[in-house]
Amino acid sequence: MPAWPAIGLASRIRVAPAINWKDCPGLPRGGSVPTGRHHRLRPASPLPPDPPLVTWQDFSGFTNCHEIGGHLTTVISLGDDMARAPSLAIPEAATDQGTPATRPQDPPEAARFTTVRGVRIRHVTVGRGKPLLLLHGWGTSLDAFVDLTLDMARSFRVTAFDFPGHGESGLPPGTWTVDDFTNLTLDLMAELGLERAAVLGHSFGGRVAIKLAAAHPDKVDRLVLVDSAGVPPRRTARRVLRRAASRFANAVGRRFGRPGQAIRGRIVARIASPDYLNAGPLRDTFLAVIREDLRPAMPHINCPTLLVWGDSDDDTPLADGHTMERLIPGARLLVLKNAGHFSYIDQYGRFRLAVIPFLDD
Repeated sequence: MPAWPAIGLASRIRVAPAINWKDCPGLPRGGSVPTGRHHRLRPASPLPPDPPLVTWQDFSGFTNCHEIGGHLTTVISLGDDMARAPSLAIPEAATDQGTPATRPQDPPEAARFTTVRGVRIRHVTVGRGKPLLLLHGWGTSLDAFVDLTLDMARSFRVTAFDFPGHGESGLPPGTWTVDDFTNLTLDLMAELGLERAAVLGHSFGGRVAIKLAAAHPDKVDRLVLVDSAGVPPRRTARRVLRRAASRFANAVGRRFGRPGQAIRGRIVARIASPDYLNAGPLRDTFLAVIREDLRPAMPHINCPTLLVWGDSDDDTPLADGHTMERLIPGARLLVLKNAGHFSYIDQYGRFRLAVIPFLDD
């Protein structure tokens, strides 16, 4: 059985000493936040005028409040915003051994395999504490969460798995919809003894997380959606033209046999998305997934929800985050500057600064 990768950001560094949120006026209750040269706080002391003291929604003292698209939105601004920061960690020599970030944790375990709904699923569980389930994006695998998993395992019992057709899991037996992936996730949770967990979903994993939280509120304690899919793309002239070209290519392929199929292939190669082109045997499943509008499910999400978005996300644009913020009751939107579709990687230090206290509250 191959060992799950153990070398990553979280295994190479330790985070800075922590202070308690409750010691800082205006900050959210519960959890802790690392301190360091980029973001020092003195409990019960006035915050500097720049950035201004704002409400919890803006993570007091750590963010600036901006109006984007008519919405008042949290935009993380720590340190040098002109560069993408993989971590705000400080060297190990500067840590305190008694902080939550440095308490002992289980070593990474080897990946395991479990058959769920007739599909062989690769999964891994590490850490101690409250259960946290990670759902990866389309075309990736649990390996996209290696650093995140090992870091979160300091405070949580983290489970990640490969969706069918991804990573080392088997293919689904037919064309699957988001509901099929959601039902598999429920069955895997039952198999692993996860009665209820916080759920973090990235991109396509966000689709599954939305369905899970909306239809099975007893299974989801807290929800973090990172650059999540689920909102249909806006109708633009370019998209209309691409759809017309797709219909033309399909008609040519059906009518003119092998030569028509060759023409269709060349057209599709020019207009189709990389996710579709790389989907292979999952192409029909991919189309079934992206055609589903999840907006009707969003008002049924009742658990605390944090939305995290990269301000330069071209795959699921920031406008989608605003839509989810409006439709999910009580949802809070956090925008990470100088981050794209993988905002949790592009600005990891800032990502963890917001997500860990939210999950630990």
